Amino acid sequence: MATKTNKLIYDNYFKDNEHLSSLYNWLDDPAATNKLYIDTTEYLEANGDLKPNLTTLSVLKKNHNSEYMLEVYDTNNPLHFLPALTNFESFIKANLKADIQQTFIIYQYYDYLFNNPHMIYTFGKDNNPTKYYNIFTGNEVTPVDFICPYSSLDHKEHLYRASDKLNLELMFVCRNLMLALLFKHIYSAYLDYYRLCGVLSESGTCDVTSSIDTQIANIDDAYEKWTQIIKDIAHNIFEVSVTFNSNRLVVSSDAKSTKSLTVFDVLLPDKHIIFNETKGEFVTINHTLNRDVDADGDGYNITQNAISPLPNDGDNVIV
Repeated sequence: MATKTNKLIYDNYFKDNEHLSSLYNWLDDPAATNKLYIDTTEYLEANGDLKPNLTTLSVLKKNHNSEYMLEVYDTNNPLHFLPALTNFESFIKANLKADIQQTFIIYQYYDYLFNNPHMIYTFGKDNNPTKYYNIFTGNEVTPVDFICPYSSLDHKEHLYRASDKLNLELMFVCRNLMLALLFKHIYSAYLDYYRLCGVLSESGTCDVTSSIDTQIANIDDAYEKWTQIIKDIAHNIFEVSVTFNSNRLVVSSDAKSTKSLTVFDVLLPDKHIIFNETKGEFVTINHTLNRDVDADGDGYNITQNAISPLPNDGDNVIV
């Protein structure tokens, strides 16, 4: 069953494109179970003594080289927001384990595109992170494909078909949908521990202790870190469309739909990217540009050597 939030996301970002709508129609399927709900799916099976180490929580943290490493959860580390299911790996049912790992592969792909905006605007199916990682072990893996467990469609292929509609904001939404699905799996797997321990308690092969509560509390804390990161980024990214006209970048009339225009008050060489859509080339910002309003409207005056190469009048440009 699709919720109002699911439908809002689907309508705003995917509905109007046949390839994106096919990829994400699970968000708007009234007959299907909401994929983002924590449910009563039996994630674990007792194929041995279920006494995983619940005294610590492992997380996957990405370093400055975009490499993931398993670390012990630290409540004071804001980058510790992705729990890893190392405690339960050997007990998770094979089909669910495959779904979780495939979701993480697709998350890494979107994360790569989001952190490399030039790849979005010059999209190609060969663009890839140099490495992909396993969410359970932290080891490097090679993806077989990019088929989503929820639509049976290949994300890379469908993004390529919709390449003219791709932008940074869309990658932000797609990446975080994959992360939301991962959290759904993580919560569901830990909560299923209660069910299985209830079944096994009479034989003494499973002990229910406060450790599982501590783990879930830590996951709650990690989830809050993730949502805070989303809030921070959502107010400080995305794009604004402009048109070059007589040495001025004129902001499009619908630019306020990005809800983050204040980020574009000043264009900084080390913080902003300019892409000339008409020519299909990036434009270098050589020094700071200040936004103002003149007779031509909201925009930026381009003084000598402020940007290079200089667009032609009428070129459509994205900042």
